[in-house]
Amino acid sequence: MDGLDAIRNEVHRQSYTCDVRRVTGNGPYDDDTRSVVGTVEVAVSAPSASAQVVQEGSIEETSLVGHIVPETDTDGALVESVHVTDHLDVQNHPQKYVVRTKVGIPDAIDPDLWELALDRANDTE
Repeated sequence: MDGLDAIRNEVHRQSYTCDVRRVTGNGPYDDDTRSVVGTVEVAVSAPSASAQVVQEGSIEETSLVGHIVPETDTDGALVESVHVTDHLDVQNHPQKYVVRTKVGIPDAIDPDLWELALDRANDTE
């Protein structure tokens, strides 16, 4: 087993199944309507004390880091299962997260892993 397979196996082992909620409204008055658009397996961990995510020139401190093993469809095309601003609701658990950034490792064209910067979502949503 190579190093990448070991990392992917560990991500699968530590992951939780989350419902992916996305804004589905088209108008200004229904933009906060979030519908479940699928599920995803996410391994969530705390970043190091100095961890920061750099995205498009801005530095944003985040409270958690998530990792996802990319999926492909039957034709081999990359499936985008999570987008920035999606909400991840852990199934059978009250924890909820908001996706702040999404970065492909080593790149976003053919990623070996997706790294997500996550914040805890407001429990009142």
